[in-house]
Amino acid sequence: MICCHVLYGIDEPVPFIAKLQASARDRVFIMLRQGPVPHPATELRRRLLGTPDLPVPQFSDLFMLLTQMGIAPDVTFIRYPVVNRYADVDEAMTDCRMLIGDGWDEARARTLLEEMLTRDGDDLVIDSGMALAGIAHWQPAT
Repeated sequence: MICCHVLYGIDEPVPFIAKLQASARDRVFIMLRQGPVPHPATELRRRLLGTPDLPVPQFSDLFMLLTQMGIAPDVTFIRYPVVNRYADVDEAMTDCRMLIGDGWDEARARTLLEEMLTRDGDDLVIDSGMALAGIAHWQPAT
């Protein structure tokens, strides 16, 4: 059973993880980021609102939860580049608007995004750097 970047929006992770285990045939894999969300909205939020990132579950939170559940997972960390590509500024605005929420300022966000975007051929690009993610994996008890 593979669960990649899903737990961020799960209100009750314990029953969710229990269902993953019950459905798994051989192993359970859960991947979550460790660190800030590698998305243009993270930097845009800082510039627009001057506020820190929204709190999202981290891999370290998952690891502690699993140990509390009596699961001792094997752990693997990976790093990967995150590059966001857009056809135009409007597409970048749409992608970021929903992640900013209160405090969204359409005109200022457009100006800031135009400063952040670079051209790569036909695309507009924001290089969000390297992401670090942890993968917890284990064989469920039978």
